[in-house]
Amino acid sequence: MGERLSIYASAPVQRVLALVADNRSGRLATVCERYLALVDRYCPRLTIGEWYVVIEAMRMEQNDAWRLVPSVVRDAEKREGLCSEWEIDVEDLAPRLELLEDAGRLAIQEIAERFWARRKPRNLAEADRVLREIGAKIEPGVRASRTA
Repeated sequence: MGERLSIYASAPVQRVLALVADNRSGRLATVCERYLALVDRYCPRLTIGEWYVVIEAMRMEQNDAWRLVPSVVRDAEKREGLCSEWEIDVEDLAPRLELLEDAGRLAIQEIAERFWARRKPRNLAEADRVLREIGAKIEPGVRASRTA
């Protein structure tokens, strides 16, 4: 049995609940289970450095920014040199992000929100651990290094 909660039913939650007559808790649990399964399945494999770039780029974005992940990353490179700071080639990363299905981009937004919902990691080792704990799929390869 789960924990009893009192929540505010926003318009999307109301739409989900309106589709079933009873067992609202069961319906919400099913939708959440499916969402988590989609995030897990479609989460792209990125190197640690690429995850840092994407997560930092998505930090201040709105809930629907998942649709624009490649543009957000490119803009962060132009504005802040974010890719260069992590020695990531934006012209390699952004096209790969463009090839992602919507579910992959949504997974990136979810991972970014999970990351920033925690206290800010104190160092790269802690950030690596947090990324793994929150479900980021890590592509083995070159260890992230920061130039700045």
